[in-house]
Amino acid sequence: MIEAGDRYRDARHWDDAASAYRRALRMAPTLDGIWVQYGHVLKETGRIEDALRAYGKAMQLGLDDADIHLQVGHARKLVGDRTGAAEAYLTSVCRDLGAPDALTELQRLGWTREDIRTLRTRLVEPAPEPMRISTASGNRPHATLAFDVSDIVHYVAHSRRPTGIQRVQLSIIGEILDHPPADVEIMIVSFSTAANTWIEVGAARFREIAKGMAAPGDMHEPAWRQLVGRLLIHVMAGEDAQFPSGTRLINLGSSWALGNYFLALRHARAHDGIVYVPFVHDCIPILAPDVFVPDLQRDFREWMELTLRHSDALLVNSVATGCDVRKVASAFGIDGPDPVPVTLDAVFSGAETQSAADEDDAVLARNGLTTGSYVLFVATIEPRKNHLLAFDTWLAMIEARGLERVPTLVCVGGKGWRNEPILERLAGSERLRSRVLLLHGLADRELVSLYRGCRFTIYPSRYEGWGLPITESLSQGRVPVVAKTSSLPEAGGSFAEYFDLDNPAEFRARVERLIDDEPFLARREADIAEGFKARTWREIGHDVVDAALAARPRSRAGIQSQELPYARFVRLAKDPPGHRASSVRFGEAYRDGLGWSEPDEVASWLLSTGDTRLLFSLPHMPDATTLRLNMLIGGSNARDIVRSPHLDQTRHMLTVRDGTEVIGRYWFRAGETRWVLARLKPRPDPVTLTLEAFGPELLGRRDRAIGVAGLFLCTDGDADARSTFVEGALLGSVRESDTSSIIETSTT
Repeated sequence: MIEAGDRYRDARHWDDAASAYRRALRMAPTLDGIWVQYGHVLKETGRIEDALRAYGKAMQLGLDDADIHLQVGHARKLVGDRTGAAEAYLTSVCRDLGAPDALTELQRLGWTREDIRTLRTRLVEPAPEPMRISTASGNRPHATLAFDVSDIVHYVAHSRRPTGIQRVQLSIIGEILDHPPADVEIMIVSFSTAANTWIEVGAARFREIAKGMAAPGDMHEPAWRQLVGRLLIHVMAGEDAQFPSGTRLINLGSSWALGNYFLALRHARAHDGIVYVPFVHDCIPILAPDVFVPDLQRDFREWMELTLRHSDALLVNSVATGCDVRKVASAFGIDGPDPVPVTLDAVFSGAETQSAADEDDAVLARNGLTTGSYVLFVATIEPRKNHLLAFDTWLAMIEARGLERVPTLVCVGGKGWRNEPILERLAGSERLRSRVLLLHGLADRELVSLYRGCRFTIYPSRYEGWGLPITESLSQGRVPVVAKTSSLPEAGGSFAEYFDLDNPAEFRARVERLIDDEPFLARREADIAEGFKARTWREIGHDVVDAALAARPRSRAGIQSQELPYARFVRLAKDPPGHRASSVRFGEAYRDGLGWSEPDEVASWLLSTGDTRLLFSLPHMPDATTLRLNMLIGGSNARDIVRSPHLDQTRHMLTVRDGTEVIGRYWFRAGETRWVLARLKPRPDPVTLTLEAFGPELLGRRDRAIGVAGLFLCTDGDADARSTFVEGALLGSVRESDTSSIIETSTT
């Protein structure tokens, strides 16, 4: 019955799954884990109270971990019991300090930074003050370098082993902390979605996280969970980072998942004069979107556009990525800074700790391997990395050569996007499984041993920004077989064996020659030993620092007050998921002030009464104009009205000020959606509209907040523009996407 329930659950046949689990529990009512599964599928059928009873039964049987309380919180939130949900989420955090989902849910329920600070006081020992590193020779440093590690902070909430981009950040920042340049002050900061600004993490805390990511153990290890939990609570509740004027904010990772990142960046630029220096690792979700999920396609596209608009200098990891950035910038119509290549041709950082041969042998023995008996493929399991080509090649070799003459293919990497066909191909062939080994969650030291013990490596990826596993292979003296595409020839130089992606037979020929031709393999390894000169991460770090110090602030006007287009819809919500851009202009950059929630699929929501503004320039027009704002109002439910009968749960007010002058005051009912009009006088200076919201229990409550979905600017006397507005508003144009693509895409 349990197996049947699992099959129905995986197929999303919720009623059948519930029936199977229920029958199993009649036979064995003490199975606490099955009560949890039963609760899950009941919740999916909408039977929330029954699901809560199932979870309660599991807890009566002794289950008291973080996840069960998290699930209870989700269920209570679904029935509108916000107080009960908050209590369950709080209990989940108490059971596991590193439970990021419970912390996030508390934020969504309106927990403020002060609330989370109280939680920190209860659960976390006092942490030392954030530590900066200074090499200033006088009273003041020559410059302040703030390294933004937001990508790593948000990554470790769900994973422990770094992928390529995290490994690059850890290596570069670690070396800069250990060997800082002269006359600088170094800060380590992370963007906080709870605060809409950066929190200083500190060098010591960063080193703790970096050490934990490299050490053996999984993400469920108690010491690691405690370390991550302290970090997450600190980033949610810590004090705002204080940037000295002219600070270089250097982001070596990716912040595409942080919706208000650039809103906060504009604020820091205006108030602290920071200089923003991001590092773009690739443009693949735009150039080859089909191998990514729709949400990431959309989020990356919007992030890339805003990165190009906001950066003062822009670093890339290869000449090829620099060309891609220019191509994307041209498609967006943005004249951004010229990309500065900082190539990643460094020795694998995990190899710096030398080990005895018996340690390498122990790693191989644990995985049933011997030196020279296998080929190594280090890559996340996703379509772009081209595991299917490798699997097809190995099957063909097994059929032609026999199992005994085909080395094991060792695939090291986590599971990425859309990997089902890859895993299904492996599961469907017993012969392939006999010669393919999947490994994940390896510590750096273990991966070094695998590089040292392999016969050679393969990297048939379809598209890369650099290709770190190629450099890692060369740094260990191993020949890589590499696709001749994008940046990979830069990474492999004259030391890799190349093949054309359109020629699978050529890939197989390269692989078989390295299997069979011992003298050839020895010559190629000798070429690497004599000619490949990997740089140190310290050298690469100094390249980053030099480029950041050379950066000069771009004009603030074009970033802080962009011109609002005339007679065109502007969206303050995200585009629909997918790689196709909307015909409606994305208006994130018109938002000003830290009182906005991050944009979601329907609107940007007002979460503060005093710091929520629209900032823009007007096109040159002699007549007064009218700005139309598409407003969305959250709804109230019966539980709220019973709890607070003295409040009118259905009415909300919005005041719009142009400078200090009130130009509009509007009343809304819960659940209402409508356009409102704000008349503007012509002027040469930028317009600052302040939006002040008032409503019962409004602040911090997205399901209650007033949201702005879109904007439309036109003069009252322009009949054509007004007709465009009426037609578009009736047809929902502010939320519709067209069929045009931002840039010509390719699946190769």
